[in-house]
Amino acid sequence: MSTEREQTQLLQFYTDLRQRINATAEAGEQGGFKEEIFTSIVLDDYLSATGDTENARECRDVKENAAGQKMHKINGYALSEGAENLDLFVTIYKGYDEPQRIGKEEITSAFNQCRRFLNNAFKGYWQDMDESASAYDFAKEICHNRNALVRANLFILTDGECSVEPSQSDRLDKTDLLLTYRIIDIRYLARIEQGEPTPIFIDFVQRTGKSLPCLPIPTGNDQYETYLAAVPGDILANVYEEYGARLLEMNVRSFLQFTVGTNKGIRQTILKEPHMFLAYNNGIAATAESVELTPDNRAIKSLTGLQIVNGGQTTASIFYTHRKDKADVSGIYVQMKLSVIKTRDDVGSIVNNISRYANTQNKVSESDLSANNPFHTELEKLSRTIWTPAQSGQSYQTHWFYERARAQYKNALAREFSAANRKKFELQNPRKQLFVKEDLAKYVNVWNELPWHVVRGSQKNYGIFMTNLKTKDQKPTSVFFEDSIAKAVLFRTAEEVYGRQPKAIGDLRYVTVPYTLAWLSRTLNGRLDLLKIWKQQRISDALRALLYDLMVSVEKAIKASATGALYGEWAKKEDCWKQLRGKEFPVDLSSIYSDLIDPANPPIRKSMTDDDTEKLQQLSNANWLCSIPAIVWEQICEWGRLTNKLTFHQQQISSDIAKKIRQWKDQTTNRLTTSEINSGLYVIELVIEHAPQLLENMPDDTSPIIHAHAFKSSEKEISLSLELIKEAVAWDRRHKILSIKYHLLLKSIAEERTTLNSSNRQLTTDKIVLLISRGFSPTA
Repeated sequence: MSTEREQTQLLQFYTDLRQRINATAEAGEQGGFKEEIFTSIVLDDYLSATGDTENARECRDVKENAAGQKMHKINGYALSEGAENLDLFVTIYKGYDEPQRIGKEEITSAFNQCRRFLNNAFKGYWQDMDESASAYDFAKEICHNRNALVRANLFILTDGECSVEPSQSDRLDKTDLLLTYRIIDIRYLARIEQGEPTPIFIDFVQRTGKSLPCLPIPTGNDQYETYLAAVPGDILANVYEEYGARLLEMNVRSFLQFTVGTNKGIRQTILKEPHMFLAYNNGIAATAESVELTPDNRAIKSLTGLQIVNGGQTTASIFYTHRKDKADVSGIYVQMKLSVIKTRDDVGSIVNNISRYANTQNKVSESDLSANNPFHTELEKLSRTIWTPAQSGQSYQTHWFYERARAQYKNALAREFSAANRKKFELQNPRKQLFVKEDLAKYVNVWNELPWHVVRGSQKNYGIFMTNLKTKDQKPTSVFFEDSIAKAVLFRTAEEVYGRQPKAIGDLRYVTVPYTLAWLSRTLNGRLDLLKIWKQQRISDALRALLYDLMVSVEKAIKASATGALYGEWAKKEDCWKQLRGKEFPVDLSSIYSDLIDPANPPIRKSMTDDDTEKLQQLSNANWLCSIPAIVWEQICEWGRLTNKLTFHQQQISSDIAKKIRQWKDQTTNRLTTSEINSGLYVIELVIEHAPQLLENMPDDTSPIIHAHAFKSSEKEISLSLELIKEAVAWDRRHKILSIKYHLLLKSIAEERTTLNSSNRQLTTDKIVLLISRGFSPTA
């Protein structure tokens, strides 16, 4: 059962997602079909980011019988480069005001439609399709590669809630193709948004009838525990068969198939010398959130949150050799070093270092381990400090928010405690101007004439971007940032101009857009005025019209040069670019003369210095601190004094900031010292951890100062009773301190429509403490 708070968070997430879908549909983007928009958002923003799929594409295909009943349906797909692994997606989209329950009958029907598409594709369904159909190229490709396919993962994507257990894995009719089934519902998506995807749980006893013998290693620290084990190959293959890429989602590389020397060696050892596997192979390094041991601590019963962070090559090679070569891997043993990380906050850094130091099979370059790369941290800083030029008819400037690590935008928004501040943050940092590392790599590599890498998928393209970055030892500057945003505007506009079915130019947007922009970059040879695009935050109508005509011609040229090959696969090869880059197309480049740099008067660009960036960052921090009313700083000071949560110096800082806010009002940010800014930020972090109620429903400076007894009450469990809650509800009805949702929760408990239980007791306590801090004096 979910708690009241979880249900409220889910509803808020659902509402935000639905508004985003409706806004996109109303803007006429992506063809306006909400089901397709939902599918694209889930694939691009959620499942790709968590490793549930890679390089997925929205692609709708529906086949109906004479009675109008759906015979087969898909909404998207992802096919691995070696055509061994296939993800198929079918969407159940409702679009109601609240999430709907999705029952077993609807789930079964959707999975059957997906299976029938696969069956039809294997039988040559593409031959009956129109070549302009969005799924034509894909259906043809999997038909030609049906013998290479080892595994097909069938996903249901839904904006509803589903408690139905998906089917067990099985085989496609009359084939040896393994089918697995997964349901991605609104709860799963909400957990991803909160940074808490469902962890992998492995019960060795349930799977094999026995625990996995292990040897605990004393580490003598409170960060992690270590265990050594020898895992049978069939168990490892079985786990990979069920979870696939999710098992490797924190690994720094995807499976490189059997083209890499190490993988070939693994396969040959399994086939010819299986008894030597343990001696030849370096094993795997894995992490887990928790481990359940047998009473004697000598065997592992189960693992929660299992991740293979080094040894993905070994794991996948064992699975594919077992599946493709029918090899018996039950006699193979793989050494596993398991690190159980005790503190969630340490997971990222420890996993990063395990990947860095433990990998010996295929060298992992430093560029692969890039989350904390100085380039990205500097670019993040620039994105927080550089404002877009003011636009006509707009009274505010905005940021392009660079999300170096997942959920940074969400966490930054969460720091804004008042509704007014959250609205201001979203205006100044619009979601449509959010971009991530993979996006940046796409925009830059296209302009650097590497379109075939972009077509190969976000992860592979990002690897090329980081390798080139390291070679050039490039440091981001304000000019680099502005030019990158101009390229982002150009790329996103080109996608919009290309469109989506049924209003699209064709069915190869993911190919045509990067190739068109790469051709334009090469042809114009640096003459396009990126500074103009940055200043205007859009491209001209003339350039927009030229892009349309150019994309029509480029797509025709790519299809003509494929010479029997599948268009998508052909576009992943450098030879495709070599044939295209020198072609002339029937477009009038003189029509965009005003978009080009005047050689006689080139723009003068000056990069900000590190000092400039640091000053802007400090100004941003000061602005945020001063958005908290003076009365709240005074309450924080009093809270710190009464609870000893703040040192005397921190209490003085809080008091000084309050005085400056009262004295200087709009000029405050220029009056805060560096010490006050840094200390103030740390004080707020302490408040968030220990007394977040001080920052909820923040009063203005005309509100009464908080009473001391309220702080004392917040440090211990108040004695809850129905009488007390009724008093609080009656008082809040008059003073309107709580938000509507929390007022209604307390009212429901007071009227005994909701039971006061362990899941909502702390929340109720916190809200009553908040009311006490605003002047509520209970008599109950």
